[in-house]
Amino acid sequence: MARYLLKRLLWFVPTLLVVALVAFGLSRLAPGDPVELYLRDKPFGAVSSPQEFFRAERDVRQVAQLLGQDKPAFYFSILPDFFPDTLNRILQKEHRAALRALLLQHRHWPSVENWHQSLRALELSALQPLPDVGRTHLNTFKNRLRALYTLTDTPTLQRNLDSLQALLNRDSLLAAHLQPALTQTHTAFQRMRTRPAAGWFLPSLHWHGTDNQFHRWLADFFRGDFGLSYFDRRPVGDKLQPALLKTLTINVLAILLAYLLAVPLGVWAASHRGSPFDRGTTALLLALYSLPSFWAGTMLLVFFTTPEYGMDWFEGVGWSD
Repeated sequence: MARYLLKRLLWFVPTLLVVALVAFGLSRLAPGDPVELYLRDKPFGAVSSPQEFFRAERDVRQVAQLLGQDKPAFYFSILPDFFPDTLNRILQKEHRAALRALLLQHRHWPSVENWHQSLRALELSALQPLPDVGRTHLNTFKNRLRALYTLTDTPTLQRNLDSLQALLNRDSLLAAHLQPALTQTHTAFQRMRTRPAAGWFLPSLHWHGTDNQFHRWLADFFRGDFGLSYFDRRPVGDKLQPALLKTLTINVLAILLAYLLAVPLGVWAASHRGSPFDRGTTALLLALYSLPSFWAGTMLLVFFTTPEYGMDWFEGVGWSD
């Protein structure tokens, strides 16, 4: 018996680790950016001045630190030799994904990073106060510029850059302010596109230690800290506590009711084996057992919570006072 218990305990650790890895991996694959969800009332693309741009960057950085999104995903990473180990510092998920795709295409991080920085400089130039510039062309320029952050296909990037240049060609006042920055962006793009590849997809191991997202996620879980809700920013544990109490109450009552019915019926049927009562209860229980639980539960909700059926005994939604 002791050997069996020891064996089960030894299997518990790797099983828990595998379950934790799968759960963490699924959370990473979920669509959307946790930082953007948390800051949904402060969209980054809605900035209209350099001050707002820097304030939005600061908010993104603070929320990323709060949620642990500024850290590497795991204790180590195995990346191609041309990948930096600091890509996680690009805090916006879509931008980070685009940079990763560009790296796989061009295999030269300095030129890809320079391209990203040139876009940032161009956006800051477009956010400067330009009182004499028509708002229509400027807003169109900003929208097309922000799309460049997430594009990775070379022909599409070239077309978008050409469309920005066409806008400046049609608006001399806008060109006077933005042409130098756009020229630098064009130069950065050409360097990125024509730069010889500097890597050969050789695997490179990067050790990050315990300062990573998985370690923090697992430690918080064992402490009972399930993070913050992206929608109302309340601790998830505080939101689960009342629901968990109600769920436990319902389950305890259901178990008690089941035993109060099952034990007497079973004893009576066993003591009157072969009787009509025994055969009837057996047939009834088999019929009930064959019903899908979700359908039976729905029917019970309908009949016991709907006034039209004359059995409005319970609340249909929520917890009755």
